[in-house]
Amino acid sequence: MTACACRALLGDAARHGKQQTGRKHEIPNARYHQILLSPAWGRGNATRRAAMTNLHVLPESKQKYEVKIDLDERAFLFPSGKPLVQLIFVAGGRRIHIDCLYPFNEARTPPRIFTLDLTDAKEFGHRLVEAVHTARTQLVISDGVHITINVVPNGYRLQFGDMNQPLELFIGTASIWRVCHGLLRAIDYVAPVESH
Repeated sequence: MTACACRALLGDAARHGKQQTGRKHEIPNARYHQILLSPAWGRGNATRRAAMTNLHVLPESKQKYEVKIDLDERAFLFPSGKPLVQLIFVAGGRRIHIDCLYPFNEARTPPRIFTLDLTDAKEFGHRLVEAVHTARTQLVISDGVHITINVVPNGYRLQFGDMNQPLELFIGTASIWRVCHGLLRAIDYVAPVESH
């Protein structure tokens, strides 16, 4: 519902003297919340303010920050056995979610691969950059996370979770730097502001 439509709705109710008790109007956009509920807008017109009391303000949804990384044809996810088109880092709250986009998904494999809290995500970002720079295997181990980063001849193999049945993500050499940059950008979004 636009601001003009809301104003017209409120104006009609005020002109006809009909207060709509019990009925709540939803205004989906937060920008319109400020316009419609500001005290200056209803000043001098008691009936308009009375009609405004029936408005229901929707809470603003938390913003999520997404970093999408295009992958080359050497990106695969196992045990699902699917090639990947994109890797998506979704930053929200104090967590980083790792999602992926498949070119096909008839088996309805969920897009979410793994979720990391901020401290584990920072360690994972550090170890991933270190693995790429030194071309050596790296481990990220904490109370809730076990990630292995292996260097293979045509790229990198990332193993998430239990090593008896790991979730394996293969990423080609041409895409790995974009993955590092995307992960660090998502971490920077949820990290607390550093003091000077």
